[in-house]
Formats: sequence, structure tokens, C-alpha cells
Amino acid sequence: MKRAHLGQLLMTAVFYAGSAGACAADPTHAALREELVKMAASDQEVRHLANKGDFSRWAAVDGANQARLKQIVAQFGWPTIAMVGQDGANAAWLIAQHADRQGSCVSRTEWQPFEVEDIAGVDERRRALGLPPLAEYAKLFKEACASPYTALHDASHPKRTVAIPQAATADRP
Repeated sequence: MKRAHLGQLLMTAVFYAGSAGACAADPTHAALREELVKMAASDQEVRHLANKGDFSRWAAVDGANQARLKQIVAQFGWPTIAMVGQDGANAAWLIAQHADRQGSCVSRTEWQPFEVEDIAGVDERRRALGLPPLAEYAKLFKEACASPYTALHDASHPKRTVAIPQAATADRP
């Protein structure tokens, strides 16, 4: 199995492992828990479709999830385990992780991250979290960038993209 897919599998495993015992204690906001879990399921569904080449719903689902999570946080604060159970809290975290879009397609063949503090050390930090090097992660977006459903980075966007250092991948076995 490619390392690029290991990160996605790890995220999915962590999400679902946390959900196994999530209903043991009754969350104070059960309906909100249910909504967050459904939002996370939609998040994962569009990513699985993207693995098959269908990027048509990815941006719409992420945008809707981001907007709703902002409303939830504004109304209730961050969804805690006590409020929404372990699986609801994991779902909120997953949605937040994907809300920042983590970078942008700068052409139909290249994805770049938004500015990263200490880009030279990013792969060391990713390694410590069990994530693949940034250059490997960027390869996951090659098909997404080629898709007509994906908007290319606009120079007027408030966040600037940065090139991924090539030397950052040399130390990875």
C-alpha cells in the first residue's frame, strides 16, 4: 500500500476507533453529536470518491461543513466529549482539520501548501505525528488539481502558497 494512503487510513482508523465507545456515556447534546458524526461521514465519503477520481462534491461538502462547524462553535463553544461524546468530538476535529483546505492548486499539475512556519522543519514535525513528508502528501492532490471542479489559486487570495522544499524528502526512507 502506498504511504500516501496510510495517512488517510490512519485518520479514518483514529476516527472510527474513537467512535467505538462513544455512546458509553450519554452526551449532553445528543442531536449535535449525531449531526457532527453525519458531517464527518460526508467528509470521508467525498475523500473516498476523490480516490476514485470524482472530485465534484469535495469543495461543496468541506465548505458546508466548515460553515456549520463555525455556527456550532459560535452557539455552543467547541464540541467537547461531555457534550457530543468521543465520536462527536473526533468528528468536529476532523471537520476542522479539513476546513482550512491545507493549501491550494497553483496549476493543473501542482498543489502547494499555504505559508508554513519553518517550512524546512515541516517534515520532521509531520514524521513525529506519523504523517508522510509534505511532498508525498502533495502528490495526493495531483488528480484534484487536474479536475475541472477544482479552482486554481488566485493571486489575490489572502493566503500565499509556498513551494515544498525538495531536500525535505531526501531523508525519508
